[in-house]
Amino acid sequence: MAQGFRAGMDGGLGALELNAVRGIDFRIGLGVAWNKEDPTASRDDIVDIARPLARSGR
Repeated sequence: MAQGFRAGMDGGLGALELNAVRGIDFRIGLGVAWNKEDPTASRDDIVDIARPLARSGR
């Protein structure tokens, strides 16, 4: 069973806390804004985000 952390808000503005969780699913949704002037920028952002995830085996 995988372990990880989930972000939680404690009620304060901008206050973020991490809570330990079990049974986490590491699938990640990814949304990147499209840029008409430079459509390859979004592709490059996706590659930059995906490389470390692929290296870690997730």
